[in-house]
Amino acid sequence: MPRLPTPSFRAGPASAGSVRPGDRVLLRAFSALRIAGLLPPAIVIWLRREELDRAWVAVVLIAAIVAFTTWAATTLQSQPERLMTPGPFYIELALAAALLVGDGWVLGWEHTFDPPALGALWSLAAVMTAGMLLGPRWGAAAGGLVVASRLAGVFAPEVEHGPPSIDDILIVDRPRLIPILSLLALYVVGGLGAGYLAGLQRRAEDEIASVRAKDEVARTLHDGVLQTLAIFQRQVADPVLARLARDTDRDLRSFLAGTGDRPQSDLGDALRNCCDNFAHRFDLTPQLLLDDVPSRLSQASVQALTGAATEALANVGKHAAAHRVVVYAGPHEPGGVIVTVNDDGRGFDLAQIPADRGMVRSIRERIEQAGGRVEVRSTLGQGTEVRLWAP
Repeated sequence: MPRLPTPSFRAGPASAGSVRPGDRVLLRAFSALRIAGLLPPAIVIWLRREELDRAWVAVVLIAAIVAFTTWAATTLQSQPERLMTPGPFYIELALAAALLVGDGWVLGWEHTFDPPALGALWSLAAVMTAGMLLGPRWGAAAGGLVVASRLAGVFAPEVEHGPPSIDDILIVDRPRLIPILSLLALYVVGGLGAGYLAGLQRRAEDEIASVRAKDEVARTLHDGVLQTLAIFQRQVADPVLARLARDTDRDLRSFLAGTGDRPQSDLGDALRNCCDNFAHRFDLTPQLLLDDVPSRLSQASVQALTGAATEALANVGKHAAAHRVVVYAGPHEPGGVIVTVNDDGRGFDLAQIPADRGMVRSIRERIEQAGGRVEVRSTLGQGTEVRLWAP
């Protein structure tokens, strides 16, 4: 049986202890489902009270789910993040399994193969919560695990006639298996669907947050930086500085228009554009060497390598006072790609630059987010080489 991982925030919130709006909505829906799931087992127990094998088991199970439902509903109002921690999650899943096992121990072992009478709806809410917390695959696995636990009801000894024989248990015709298979399908789809829905909700929230953040940046740039650049272009006398201001103004407006961040799938083309932009901006044309560059690179790797190379070239143009710069891209075993940016400029002392600041940090963050690594070599008076590896 697969072991479920520890529940955690998926695509987590910005600060610890907070709950995403979409997760809060799902938690409220599952809380309502739990409350609605309390009524069916209570009705069944009341109507069939004369034929129960172990009435006390039913009373304990109903009392337990009522207590958990009450606690969860109260906690949802004050501390919803507690409902997304391991403790409540495993308690709810254990109660869901116990409810399904209880049919055999309360109504008789043969009822294990009937549609569940105790807490089917309540147990489904627990499975769907698992899908929200752990994702679609583990939500489906939780559903299968809960339904499999129901078979433990087969081993419930009857009060009047003792435990069933092995022959009684093994004589199971196909019609009696249909409810078990239907329940399995329902719970697996419930866990899978809840996880998929939660993932869609979180991606939508991320996209909305990204658009809002970009709008905020756009307003800030338009109201401040772009106006300053416009004034600078009109008043500066140095043609090099004026052109630099125009290029910066163009790049910013391109970004705001949504044309500056269009992804490119081919690393070679992306690096050519990178070198062309550098040559236009700094009057120094890089030598680009492409050595059988892998064509099947992930979009994340292409963007990370291009962004890091752009950052390295910008550092060359601003600080290196170089006469020659070479950009190389080629395959790297065992299946990745390497990009290097090498200049003959003044170089710098790596020991004087903290790893979490400046150009080194910005390049390293881009590459490491794509699963790669970075190496920077530099000697005063002898230039700099930046090596970028990505899968």
